[in-house]
Amino acid sequence: MAEIVAILQIIASFSPLAVIALLSVIILLQVKGRKEVGSLKENDLHQLPLILETLQRIEVSLSDNFSYIRARINGR
Repeated sequence: MAEIVAILQIIASFSPLAVIALLSVIILLQVKGRKEVGSLKENDLHQLPLILETLQRIEVSLSDNFSYIRARINGR
């Protein structure tokens, strides 16, 4: 546990840009070390139509609410 605290103290002394660079290197090493790429079944792409439908409903709802707000601001 003391090692983790020491590492976190060292990272806290870095600049924000250095922390971002360090995290980028860690992510790159994690991705590079991966041996196999998952198939489409494992990526849950079958839910994209449901996500699209949900986003369209949210868009329509926000549009209606925005129209109401604009009408209230214009005095109607």
